[in-house]
Amino acid sequence: MNINQKEIGQRIRSLRKETRLSQEKLANKLNVNTDHLGRLETGSRGMSIDLLVEISKYFAVSTDYILFGEKQNTDEIKEIISFVMLQLKEIERKL
Repeated sequence: MNINQKEIGQRIRSLRKETRLSQEKLANKLNVNTDHLGRLETGSRGMSIDLLVEISKYFAVSTDYILFGEKQNTDEIKEIISFVMLQLKEIERKL
């Protein structure tokens, strides 16, 4: 397993830009200074597990995505949820 700090930083920067946040605003929300966030985004600095979790919670992505770029298969999850909902409706109808 190889952790690439630059790729992690690029993913964090992309998430920040997708949500149209400045470094300053995101740094404030994460309780870190702007310099620290800038270093994370360039990959010149690592982060604590606590900060990793805060970033993943803030952007509603998995820590795996931030660390490795692996996204959860949301289409598969949506299909499962739809199937379960249909089954529940069928059970409710029978009651």
